[in-house]
Amino acid sequence: MKISNLKYLLIFGILASSKFYSVTNAEVCLQILRNKNEFESAMYYSGRIRKWNEATKEFDHFESLTGNGTLVCTVDYLDNITGQDVIVAVDTMLPYVEEGTNGTVDGYIGSIWNVLEESLKFKSKYKNGTGYKLDIFFSGGCNVLLGPVIIDKYYGGHCQYSHQLTTISYSLYTREVAARVSMWWYIRIFRRDLWFATIFYIVGISGVLFGMYRLKKMACSNYIESNNEFAEWSFNFLCVLGGITGQGVQNLPSSWSLRCLILTSLIISVLITCGFNSTLMSHLSISGTMMPFNDLHGIYLNGHGSYSICVRSKDGPGIYLKQMERNWTEMGFHIDNIMNRLNCPKMEDKQDIKSKLCDKDKRIYFEAPEIFLSVYREVKHKCNIVKVAEHIQPRKISFLATTSWPYRKLINKYLLKFRTAGILNYFEHKFISREFPDTYDSKFSSEIVTFEHIQLIFMGLCIMYIVSAIICIAENIWVAFANNNKVQRIISRSQLSHKMRQKKFMLPKIYINDNTFK
Repeated sequence: MKISNLKYLLIFGILASSKFYSVTNAEVCLQILRNKNEFESAMYYSGRIRKWNEATKEFDHFESLTGNGTLVCTVDYLDNITGQDVIVAVDTMLPYVEEGTNGTVDGYIGSIWNVLEESLKFKSKYKNGTGYKLDIFFSGGCNVLLGPVIIDKYYGGHCQYSHQLTTISYSLYTREVAARVSMWWYIRIFRRDLWFATIFYIVGISGVLFGMYRLKKMACSNYIESNNEFAEWSFNFLCVLGGITGQGVQNLPSSWSLRCLILTSLIISVLITCGFNSTLMSHLSISGTMMPFNDLHGIYLNGHGSYSICVRSKDGPGIYLKQMERNWTEMGFHIDNIMNRLNCPKMEDKQDIKSKLCDKDKRIYFEAPEIFLSVYREVKHKCNIVKVAEHIQPRKISFLATTSWPYRKLINKYLLKFRTAGILNYFEHKFISREFPDTYDSKFSSEIVTFEHIQLIFMGLCIMYIVSAIICIAENIWVAFANNNKVQRIISRSQLSHKMRQKKFMLPKIYINDNTFK
Protein backbone atom coordinates (compact mmCIF):
# COMPACT_ATOMS: atom_id res chain seq x y z
CA MET A 1 0.00 0.00 0.00
CA LYS A 2 1.23 3.48 -0.80
CA ILE A 3 2.16 5.89 2.01
CA SER A 4 -0.22 8.46 0.54
CA ASN A 5 -3.10 6.09 1.25
CA LEU A 6 -1.91 5.20 4.74
CA LYS A 7 -2.30 8.77 5.94
CA TYR A 8 -6.06 8.34 5.73
CA LEU A 9 -6.07 5.19 7.92
CA LEU A 10 -6.19 5.45 11.70
CA ILE A 11 -5.41 1.89 12.74
CA PHE A 12 -6.35 1.38 16.38
CA GLY A 13 -6.96 5.14 16.48
CA ILE A 14 -9.76 7.64 16.95
CA LEU A 15 -11.87 8.56 13.95
CA ALA A 16 -13.54 11.57 15.52
CA SER A 17 -13.10 13.81 12.52
CA SER A 18 -14.58 11.33 10.04
CA LYS A 19 -18.13 11.26 8.74
CA PHE A 20 -20.22 8.37 10.08
CA TYR A 21 -23.33 6.95 8.50
CA SER A 22 -25.59 4.70 10.55
CA VAL A 23 -26.99 1.89 8.42
CA THR A 24 -28.63 -0.18 11.16
CA ASN A 25 -28.53 -0.11 14.92
CA ALA A 26 -25.32 -2.14 14.87
CA GLU A 27 -23.77 -1.26 11.49
CA VAL A 28 -21.79 1.92 10.95
CA CYS A 29 -20.18 3.20 7.74
CA LEU A 30 -17.61 5.90 7.26
CA GLN A 31 -16.09 7.80 4.37
CA ILE A 32 -12.43 8.65 4.93
CA LEU A 33 -10.84 8.00 1.55
CA ARG A 34 -11.10 10.01 -1.63
CA ASN A 35 -11.96 7.50 -4.34
CA LYS A 36 -12.69 3.86 -5.07
CA ASN A 37 -9.06 2.97 -5.81
CA GLU A 38 -7.98 4.12 -2.35
CA PHE A 39 -10.73 2.02 -0.81
CA GLU A 40 -9.49 -1.05 -2.71
CA SER A 41 -5.96 -0.45 -1.45
CA ALA A 42 -7.06 0.20 2.10
CA MET A 43 -9.21 -2.93 2.25
CA TYR A 44 -6.56 -5.24 0.79
CA TYR A 45 -6.13 -6.67 4.28
CA SER A 46 -9.37 -6.93 6.20
CA GLY A 47 -9.66 -5.52 9.69
CA ARG A 48 -7.04 -2.80 9.32
CA ILE A 49 -9.57 -0.02 9.94
CA ARG A 50 -10.87 -0.14 13.50
CA LYS A 51 -12.68 2.18 15.93
CA TRP A 52 -13.02 1.84 19.67
CA ASN A 53 -16.59 1.19 20.78
CA GLU A 54 -17.30 2.59 24.23
CA ALA A 55 -20.48 0.58 24.60
CA THR A 56 -18.98 -2.84 23.91
CA LYS A 57 -15.46 -1.93 25.06
CA GLU A 58 -14.13 -3.48 21.87
CA PHE A 59 -12.83 -2.32 18.53
CA ASP A 60 -15.30 -2.23 15.66
CA HIS A 61 -13.88 -3.62 12.42
CA PHE A 62 -14.67 -1.72 9.25
CA GLU A 63 -14.33 -4.49 6.66
CA SER A 64 -17.19 -4.23 4.18
CA LEU A 65 -17.28 -1.98 1.14
CA THR A 66 -20.69 -0.66 0.17
CA GLY A 67 -22.13 2.20 -1.81
CA ASN A 68 -20.26 1.21 -4.98
CA GLY A 69 -16.97 1.28 -3.10
CA THR A 70 -17.45 4.69 -1.50
CA LEU A 71 -18.23 3.57 2.06
CA VAL A 72 -16.48 1.18 4.41
CA CYS A 73 -18.76 -0.35 7.02
CA THR A 74 -18.89 -2.66 9.98
CA VAL A 75 -20.88 -5.89 9.73
CA ASP A 76 -23.69 -6.79 12.11
CA TYR A 77 -23.07 -10.53 12.44
CA LEU A 78 -26.08 -12.69 13.28
CA ASP A 79 -26.38 -16.23 14.63
CA ASN A 80 -29.97 -17.07 13.72
CA ILE A 81 -30.13 -18.07 10.06
CA THR A 82 -33.17 -20.34 10.43
CA GLY A 83 -35.64 -19.80 7.61
CA GLN A 84 -33.41 -17.30 5.80
CA ASP A 85 -32.85 -17.42 2.04
CA VAL A 86 -29.23 -17.71 0.91
CA ILE A 87 -28.50 -16.88 -2.73
CA VAL A 88 -25.76 -19.21 -3.99
CA ALA A 89 -23.75 -19.20 -7.23
CA VAL A 90 -22.40 -22.66 -8.06
CA ASP A 91 -19.02 -23.01 -9.80
CA THR A 92 -19.27 -26.60 -11.03
CA MET A 93 -16.01 -28.53 -10.80
CA LEU A 94 -15.83 -32.24 -10.11
CA PRO A 95 -15.28 -33.78 -7.64
CA TYR A 96 -15.76 -30.68 -5.47
CA VAL A 97 -19.16 -29.38 -6.45
CA GLU A 98 -21.77 -30.14 -9.06
CA GLU A 99 -25.21 -28.65 -9.41
CA GLY A 100 -27.77 -31.41 -9.56
CA THR A 101 -31.47 -31.54 -10.28
CA ASN A 102 -34.28 -30.15 -8.14
CA GLY A 103 -32.13 -27.39 -6.67
CA THR A 104 -29.46 -29.58 -5.06
CA VAL A 105 -25.68 -29.73 -5.12
CA ASP A 106 -23.33 -32.68 -4.90
CA GLY A 107 -19.62 -33.34 -4.47
CA TYR A 108 -17.25 -32.62 -1.61
CA ILE A 109 -18.10 -28.95 -1.06
CA GLY A 110 -21.70 -29.52 -2.17
CA SER A 111 -22.23 -32.22 0.46
CA ILE A 112 -20.72 -29.99 3.17
CA TRP A 113 -23.11 -27.22 2.13
CA ASN A 114 -26.06 -29.64 2.27
CA VAL A 115 -25.12 -30.57 5.84
CA LEU A 116 -24.88 -26.87 6.74
CA GLU A 117 -28.28 -26.24 5.20
CA GLU A 118 -29.80 -29.15 7.09
CA SER A 119 -28.16 -28.24 10.41
CA LEU A 120 -28.90 -24.50 10.34
CA LYS A 121 -32.27 -24.87 8.57
CA PHE A 122 -31.81 -22.17 5.95
CA LYS A 123 -32.96 -22.26 2.32
CA SER A 124 -30.52 -22.11 -0.60
CA LYS A 125 -31.53 -20.43 -3.82
CA TYR A 126 -29.12 -21.26 -6.63
CA LYS A 127 -28.50 -18.48 -9.13
CA ASN A 128 -28.29 -19.44 -12.77
CA GLY A 129 -26.05 -17.68 -15.24
CA THR A 130 -23.54 -18.22 -17.99
CA GLY A 131 -19.92 -17.15 -17.98
CA TYR A 132 -17.18 -17.06 -15.41
CA LYS A 133 -18.80 -17.74 -12.04
CA LEU A 134 -16.50 -15.42 -10.12
CA ASP A 135 -17.61 -12.53 -12.33
CA ILE A 136 -21.25 -13.43 -11.69
CA PHE A 137 -20.53 -13.50 -7.97
CA PHE A 138 -18.87 -10.07 -8.01
CA SER A 139 -21.68 -8.61 -10.09
CA GLY A 140 -23.85 -8.72 -6.98
CA GLY A 141 -26.97 -10.47 -5.85
CA CYS A 142 -25.17 -13.52 -4.37
CA ASN A 143 -24.24 -14.32 -0.80
CA VAL A 144 -22.01 -17.34 -1.45
CA LEU A 145 -19.88 -18.64 -4.34
CA LEU A 146 -19.95 -22.40 -3.88
CA GLY A 147 -16.85 -23.79 -5.56
CA PRO A 148 -13.20 -24.64 -4.89
CA VAL A 149 -11.45 -21.29 -4.49
CA ILE A 150 -7.73 -21.17 -3.77
CA ILE A 151 -6.71 -19.06 -0.80
CA ASP A 152 -3.99 -17.07 -2.51
CA LYS A 153 -5.08 -13.44 -2.47
CA TYR A 154 -7.38 -10.97 -0.75
CA TYR A 155 -10.52 -9.61 -2.32
CA GLY A 156 -10.58 -6.41 -0.27
CA GLY A 157 -13.91 -5.57 1.29
CA HIS A 158 -15.96 -7.43 -1.32
CA CYS A 159 -15.74 -11.04 -0.14
CA GLN A 160 -13.97 -13.32 2.31
CA TYR A 161 -12.82 -16.93 2.34
CA SER A 162 -14.61 -19.48 4.40
CA HIS A 163 -12.83 -21.77 6.83
CA GLN A 164 -10.23 -23.92 5.03
CA LEU A 165 -11.83 -27.07 3.64
CA THR A 166 -8.85 -29.03 2.31
CA THR A 167 -5.46 -28.73 0.62
CA ILE A 168 -4.71 -29.43 -3.02
CA SER A 169 -1.54 -29.57 -5.09
CA TYR A 170 -0.93 -29.79 -8.80
CA SER A 171 0.56 -32.54 -10.94
CA LEU A 172 1.80 -32.94 -14.51
CA TYR A 173 0.16 -35.55 -16.74
CA THR A 174 0.78 -36.69 -20.29
CA ARG A 175 0.22 -39.68 -22.56
CA GLU A 176 2.39 -42.66 -21.73
CA VAL A 177 4.12 -42.95 -25.08
CA ALA A 178 4.18 -39.29 -26.05
CA ALA A 179 7.92 -38.76 -25.67
CA ARG A 180 9.65 -42.15 -25.68
CA VAL A 181 9.16 -43.77 -29.06
CA SER A 182 11.57 -42.56 -31.71
CA MET A 183 13.44 -44.01 -34.65
CA TRP A 184 16.44 -45.06 -32.52
CA TRP A 185 14.51 -45.82 -29.33
CA TYR A 186 14.93 -49.61 -29.57
CA ILE A 187 18.64 -49.37 -30.31
CA ARG A 188 19.29 -47.11 -27.34
CA ILE A 189 17.69 -49.59 -24.92
CA PHE A 190 20.71 -51.91 -25.13
CA ARG A 191 24.29 -51.00 -24.38
CA ARG A 192 26.70 -50.33 -27.21
CA ASP A 193 28.92 -53.23 -26.08
CA LEU A 194 26.05 -55.66 -26.59
CA TRP A 195 25.51 -54.50 -30.15
CA PHE A 196 29.23 -54.83 -30.92
CA ALA A 197 29.31 -58.34 -29.43
CA THR A 198 26.26 -59.42 -31.47
CA ILE A 199 27.67 -58.05 -34.73
CA PHE A 200 31.04 -59.67 -34.01
CA TYR A 201 29.29 -62.99 -33.35
CA ILE A 202 27.36 -62.88 -36.65
CA VAL A 203 30.41 -61.97 -38.71
CA GLY A 204 32.65 -64.43 -36.85
CA ILE A 205 30.36 -67.46 -37.17
CA SER A 206 29.71 -66.65 -40.84
CA GLY A 207 33.46 -66.50 -41.47
CA VAL A 208 34.07 -69.81 -39.66
CA LEU A 209 31.35 -71.53 -41.72
CA PHE A 210 32.75 -70.12 -44.93
CA GLY A 211 36.33 -71.11 -44.07
CA MET A 212 35.42 -74.60 -42.85
CA TYR A 213 33.46 -75.36 -46.01
CA ARG A 214 36.38 -74.18 -48.13
CA LEU A 215 38.76 -76.44 -46.21
CA LYS A 216 36.34 -79.33 -46.58
CA LYS A 217 36.24 -78.86 -50.35
CA MET A 218 40.02 -78.65 -50.52
CA ALA A 219 40.39 -81.86 -48.49
CA CYS A 220 37.67 -83.83 -50.25
CA SER A 221 37.44 -83.79 -53.99
CA ASN A 222 34.00 -83.44 -55.55
CA TYR A 223 32.54 -82.44 -52.13
CA ILE A 224 29.35 -80.40 -52.49
CA GLU A 225 26.96 -79.47 -49.66
CA SER A 226 23.53 -77.85 -50.08
CA ASN A 227 24.04 -77.19 -53.78
CA ASN A 228 27.38 -75.58 -52.98
CA GLU A 229 25.60 -72.65 -51.28
CA PHE A 230 28.07 -72.58 -48.37
CA ALA A 231 30.73 -71.55 -50.84
CA GLU A 232 29.16 -68.08 -50.97
CA TRP A 233 29.86 -65.61 -48.16
CA SER A 234 26.38 -64.07 -48.36
CA PHE A 235 24.69 -67.45 -47.82
CA ASN A 236 26.67 -68.08 -44.63
CA PHE A 237 25.76 -64.61 -43.35
CA LEU A 238 22.05 -65.18 -44.07
CA CYS A 239 22.25 -68.61 -42.44
CA VAL A 240 23.56 -67.16 -39.15
CA LEU A 241 21.15 -64.22 -39.33
CA GLY A 242 18.28 -66.64 -39.86
CA GLY A 243 19.32 -68.52 -36.73
CA ILE A 244 19.17 -65.32 -34.64
CA THR A 245 15.75 -64.39 -35.98
CA GLY A 246 14.40 -67.89 -35.36
CA GLN A 247 14.28 -69.03 -38.99
CA GLY A 248 16.98 -71.70 -38.64
CA VAL A 249 18.60 -73.31 -41.68
CA GLN A 250 16.97 -75.07 -44.58
CA ASN A 251 19.02 -78.30 -44.46
CA LEU A 252 21.59 -79.68 -42.05
CA PRO A 253 24.93 -80.47 -43.71
CA SER A 254 25.96 -84.09 -44.01
CA SER A 255 29.38 -83.28 -42.57
CA TRP A 256 29.41 -83.65 -38.76
CA SER A 257 31.87 -80.82 -38.35
CA LEU A 258 29.61 -78.39 -40.19
CA ARG A 259 26.53 -79.86 -38.52
CA CYS A 260 28.03 -79.32 -35.05
CA LEU A 261 28.91 -75.73 -35.95
CA ILE A 262 25.40 -75.08 -37.29
CA LEU A 263 23.74 -76.51 -34.15
CA THR A 264 26.03 -74.46 -31.90
CA SER A 265 25.16 -71.36 -33.90
CA LEU A 266 21.43 -72.04 -33.56
CA ILE A 267 21.67 -72.57 -29.78
CA ILE A 268 23.63 -69.36 -29.24
CA SER A 269 21.22 -67.52 -31.54
CA VAL A 270 18.24 -68.70 -29.48
CA LEU A 271 19.91 -67.47 -26.28
CA ILE A 272 20.67 -64.09 -27.85
CA THR A 273 17.10 -63.77 -29.17
CA CYS A 274 15.57 -64.64 -25.79
CA GLY A 275 17.89 -62.19 -24.08
CA PHE A 276 16.93 -59.38 -26.43
CA ASN A 277 13.21 -60.12 -26.21
CA SER A 278 13.09 -60.45 -22.42
CA THR A 279 15.16 -57.30 -21.90
CA LEU A 280 12.99 -55.34 -24.30
CA MET A 281 9.76 -56.54 -22.66
CA SER A 282 11.10 -55.81 -19.19
CA HIS A 283 12.11 -52.32 -20.23
CA LEU A 284 8.71 -51.67 -21.78
CA SER A 285 6.81 -53.00 -18.76
CA ILE A 286 8.84 -51.69 -15.83
CA SER A 287 10.27 -48.49 -17.28
CA GLY A 288 7.25 -47.72 -19.41
CA THR A 289 6.28 -44.69 -17.32
CA MET A 290 9.68 -42.96 -17.56
CA MET A 291 9.65 -39.63 -19.32
CA PRO A 292 12.53 -37.37 -20.42
CA PHE A 293 11.38 -34.65 -18.00
CA ASN A 294 10.08 -34.50 -14.45
CA ASP A 295 9.17 -30.85 -13.93
CA LEU A 296 8.09 -27.71 -15.75
CA HIS A 297 11.65 -26.69 -16.55
CA GLY A 298 12.36 -30.11 -18.08
CA ILE A 299 9.31 -29.82 -20.32
CA TYR A 300 10.66 -26.63 -21.81
CA LEU A 301 14.34 -27.63 -21.97
CA ASN A 302 14.20 -31.36 -22.83
CA GLY A 303 11.05 -31.01 -24.89
CA HIS A 304 12.68 -28.25 -26.98
CA GLY A 305 9.47 -26.23 -26.75
CA SER A 306 7.46 -28.82 -28.70
CA TYR A 307 5.07 -29.61 -25.83
CA SER A 308 1.99 -27.63 -24.87
CA ILE A 309 1.06 -27.08 -21.22
CA CYS A 310 -2.73 -27.11 -20.86
CA VAL A 311 -4.10 -25.32 -17.77
CA ARG A 312 -7.19 -23.52 -16.50
CA SER A 313 -5.94 -20.03 -17.20
CA LYS A 314 -8.32 -18.15 -14.87
CA ASP A 315 -8.04 -20.56 -11.94
CA GLY A 316 -5.31 -21.92 -9.67
CA PRO A 317 -2.98 -23.62 -12.19
CA GLY A 318 -2.92 -20.68 -14.57
CA ILE A 319 -2.52 -18.17 -11.74
CA TYR A 320 0.41 -20.15 -10.34
CA LEU A 321 2.19 -20.21 -13.71
CA LYS A 322 1.65 -16.48 -14.11
CA GLN A 323 3.08 -15.86 -10.64
CA MET A 324 6.19 -17.88 -11.50
CA GLU A 325 6.57 -16.34 -14.94
CA ARG A 326 8.95 -13.58 -13.81
CA ASN A 327 11.44 -16.01 -12.20
CA TRP A 328 11.32 -18.34 -15.18
CA THR A 329 11.77 -15.52 -17.68
CA GLU A 330 15.04 -14.55 -16.00
CA MET A 331 16.19 -18.16 -16.51
CA GLY A 332 15.21 -18.11 -20.19
CA PHE A 333 12.04 -20.14 -19.65
CA HIS A 334 9.16 -18.37 -21.45
CA ILE A 335 6.01 -20.06 -20.21
CA ASP A 336 3.73 -18.10 -22.56
CA ASN A 337 5.29 -19.83 -25.57
CA ILE A 338 4.05 -23.26 -24.54
CA MET A 339 0.98 -22.57 -22.38
CA ASN A 340 -2.51 -23.24 -23.79
CA ARG A 341 -1.60 -23.61 -27.45
CA LEU A 342 -4.24 -24.25 -30.07
CA ASN A 343 -4.01 -28.02 -29.65
CA CYS A 344 -4.99 -27.79 -25.96
CA PRO A 345 -8.59 -28.52 -24.95
CA LYS A 346 -10.65 -26.08 -22.94
CA MET A 347 -9.61 -27.14 -19.46
CA GLU A 348 -12.78 -25.66 -17.95
CA ASP A 349 -14.91 -27.91 -20.19
CA LYS A 350 -14.98 -31.54 -19.04
CA GLN A 351 -16.44 -32.85 -22.29
CA ASP A 352 -13.77 -31.14 -24.38
CA ILE A 353 -11.04 -32.64 -22.19
CA LYS A 354 -12.55 -36.12 -22.56
CA SER A 355 -12.72 -35.84 -26.34
CA LYS A 356 -9.06 -34.78 -26.70
CA LEU A 357 -7.37 -36.52 -23.78
CA CYS A 358 -6.23 -39.52 -25.82
CA ASP A 359 -5.06 -37.56 -28.86
CA LYS A 360 -1.45 -38.09 -29.93
CA ASP A 361 -0.49 -34.44 -29.69
CA LYS A 362 2.37 -33.50 -27.39
CA ARG A 363 0.37 -32.10 -24.51
CA ILE A 364 1.11 -31.79 -20.80
CA TYR A 365 -1.81 -31.31 -18.44
CA PHE A 366 -1.12 -29.18 -15.35
CA GLU A 367 -4.00 -29.88 -13.00
CA ALA A 368 -4.97 -31.02 -9.52
CA PRO A 369 -5.09 -34.85 -9.35
CA GLU A 370 -8.67 -35.11 -8.11
CA ILE A 371 -9.92 -32.86 -10.91
CA PHE A 372 -7.89 -34.47 -13.69
CA LEU A 373 -8.51 -38.06 -12.61
CA SER A 374 -12.28 -37.50 -12.48
CA VAL A 375 -12.06 -37.06 -16.27
CA TYR A 376 -9.34 -39.64 -16.98
CA ARG A 377 -11.21 -42.49 -15.27
CA GLU A 378 -13.89 -42.25 -17.94
CA VAL A 379 -11.44 -42.72 -20.84
CA LYS A 380 -8.67 -44.83 -19.26
CA HIS A 381 -9.70 -47.81 -21.42
CA LYS A 382 -8.67 -45.84 -24.52
CA CYS A 383 -5.18 -44.67 -23.56
CA ASN A 384 -2.64 -44.65 -20.76
CA ILE A 385 -1.75 -41.47 -18.91
CA VAL A 386 1.48 -40.97 -16.96
CA LYS A 387 1.93 -38.76 -13.90
CA VAL A 388 5.15 -36.90 -14.68
CA ALA A 389 5.42 -34.89 -11.46
CA GLU A 390 3.25 -34.30 -8.42
CA HIS A 391 2.86 -32.16 -5.30
CA ILE A 392 3.60 -28.91 -7.12
CA GLN A 393 2.68 -25.81 -5.09
CA PRO A 394 0.26 -27.07 -2.39
CA ARG A 395 -2.68 -24.67 -1.93
CA LYS A 396 -5.52 -24.29 0.56
CA ILE A 397 -9.05 -24.12 -0.79
CA SER A 398 -12.39 -22.88 0.51
CA PHE A 399 -15.46 -21.14 -0.87
CA LEU A 400 -16.31 -17.43 -0.91
CA ALA A 401 -18.92 -15.39 0.93
CA THR A 402 -19.59 -11.68 0.63
CA THR A 403 -18.07 -9.59 3.42
CA SER A 404 -21.38 -7.91 4.17
CA TRP A 405 -23.21 -11.22 4.65
CA PRO A 406 -24.08 -11.30 8.39
CA TYR A 407 -23.97 -15.11 8.68
CA ARG A 408 -20.41 -15.54 7.47
CA LYS A 409 -18.92 -16.12 10.92
CA LEU A 410 -21.72 -18.54 11.79
CA ILE A 411 -20.88 -20.66 8.73
CA ASN A 412 -17.17 -20.64 9.63
CA LYS A 413 -17.95 -21.66 13.21
CA TYR A 414 -19.94 -24.67 12.01
CA LEU A 415 -17.27 -25.61 9.48
CA LEU A 416 -14.76 -25.67 12.33
CA LYS A 417 -17.12 -27.93 14.29
CA PHE A 418 -17.46 -30.22 11.25
CA ARG A 419 -13.68 -30.54 11.05
CA THR A 420 -13.44 -31.38 14.75
CA ALA A 421 -16.20 -33.97 14.39
CA GLY A 422 -14.50 -35.56 11.36
CA ILE A 423 -17.27 -34.68 8.90
CA LEU A 424 -14.89 -32.90 6.53
CA ASN A 425 -12.53 -35.89 6.55
CA TYR A 426 -15.45 -38.22 5.85
CA PHE A 427 -16.57 -36.28 2.78
CA GLU A 428 -12.96 -35.89 1.61
CA HIS A 429 -12.43 -39.66 1.62
CA LYS A 430 -15.81 -40.16 -0.03
CA PHE A 431 -15.48 -37.75 -2.95
CA ILE A 432 -11.80 -36.95 -3.42
CA SER A 433 -9.50 -39.66 -4.75
CA ARG A 434 -5.95 -38.69 -5.66
CA GLU A 435 -4.80 -42.26 -6.25
CA PHE A 436 -3.83 -42.94 -9.82
CA PRO A 437 -6.10 -45.68 -11.26
CA ASP A 438 -4.53 -49.13 -11.63
CA THR A 439 -1.17 -47.89 -10.39
CA TYR A 440 0.31 -51.35 -9.77
CA ASP A 441 -1.10 -52.97 -12.89
CA SER A 442 -0.08 -50.16 -15.23
CA LYS A 443 3.45 -50.14 -13.83
CA PHE A 444 4.00 -53.79 -14.76
CA SER A 445 1.82 -53.88 -17.85
CA SER A 446 2.94 -54.64 -21.38
CA GLU A 447 -0.06 -52.98 -23.00
CA ILE A 448 2.06 -50.08 -24.17
CA VAL A 449 3.65 -52.41 -26.73
CA THR A 450 0.42 -52.08 -28.72
CA PHE A 451 0.79 -48.34 -29.27
CA GLU A 452 3.48 -46.41 -31.13
CA HIS A 453 5.91 -49.35 -30.79
CA ILE A 454 3.94 -51.60 -33.12
CA GLN A 455 3.31 -48.65 -35.41
CA LEU A 456 7.03 -47.94 -35.63
CA ILE A 457 7.83 -51.60 -36.32
CA PHE A 458 5.13 -51.75 -38.99
CA MET A 459 6.52 -48.63 -40.65
CA GLY A 460 9.99 -50.17 -40.63
CA LEU A 461 8.60 -53.37 -42.14
CA CYS A 462 6.85 -51.42 -44.89
CA ILE A 463 10.07 -49.54 -45.61
CA MET A 464 11.94 -52.85 -45.93
CA TYR A 465 9.24 -54.16 -48.27
CA ILE A 466 9.60 -51.06 -50.42
CA VAL A 467 13.40 -51.38 -50.43
CA SER A 468 13.11 -55.08 -51.33
CA ALA A 469 10.69 -54.27 -54.14
CA ILE A 470 13.03 -51.60 -55.50
CA ILE A 471 15.97 -54.03 -55.36
CA CYS A 472 13.87 -56.71 -57.06
CA ILE A 473 12.82 -54.34 -59.84
CA ALA A 474 16.41 -53.15 -60.27
CA GLU A 475 17.63 -56.75 -60.41
CA ASN A 476 15.05 -57.66 -63.05
CA ILE A 477 15.96 -54.63 -65.11
CA TRP A 478 19.64 -55.44 -64.77
CA VAL A 479 19.10 -59.12 -65.66
CA ALA A 480 16.97 -58.16 -68.65
CA PHE A 481 19.57 -55.65 -69.72
CA ALA A 482 22.38 -58.17 -69.21
CA ASN A 483 20.48 -60.89 -71.09
CA ASN A 484 19.73 -58.48 -73.89
CA ASN A 485 23.41 -57.58 -74.14
CA LYS A 486 24.28 -61.26 -74.02
CA VAL A 487 21.86 -62.05 -76.83
CA GLN A 488 23.21 -59.15 -78.84
CA ARG A 489 26.73 -60.38 -78.30
CA ILE A 490 25.73 -63.90 -79.34
CA ILE A 491 24.03 -62.59 -82.45
CA SER A 492 27.01 -60.42 -83.26
CA ARG A 493 29.36 -63.33 -82.78
CA SER A 494 27.23 -65.61 -84.94
CA GLN A 495 27.05 -63.03 -87.67
CA LEU A 496 30.77 -62.44 -87.47
CA SER A 497 31.54 -66.15 -87.54
CA HIS A 498 29.16 -66.61 -90.45
CA LYS A 499 30.99 -63.93 -92.37
CA MET A 500 34.30 -65.49 -91.50
CA ARG A 501 33.12 -68.85 -92.72
CA GLN A 502 31.89 -67.30 -95.91
CA LYS A 503 35.28 -65.71 -96.48
CA LYS A 504 37.11 -68.89 -95.58
CA PHE A 505 35.13 -71.27 -97.78
CA MET A 506 34.40 -68.95 -100.70
CA LEU A 507 34.93 -70.76 -104.06
CA PRO A 508 37.01 -68.98 -106.69
CA LYS A 509 35.08 -67.40 -109.47
CA ILE A 510 35.60 -69.03 -112.89
CA TYR A 511 35.50 -66.79 -115.92
CA ILE A 512 34.95 -68.53 -119.28
CA ASN A 513 35.92 -66.97 -122.54
CA ASP A 514 33.18 -67.35 -125.11
CA ASN A 515 35.72 -67.84 -127.92
CA THR A 516 36.89 -71.08 -126.37
CA PHE A 517 33.74 -72.91 -127.34
CA LYS A 518 33.49 -71.59 -130.81
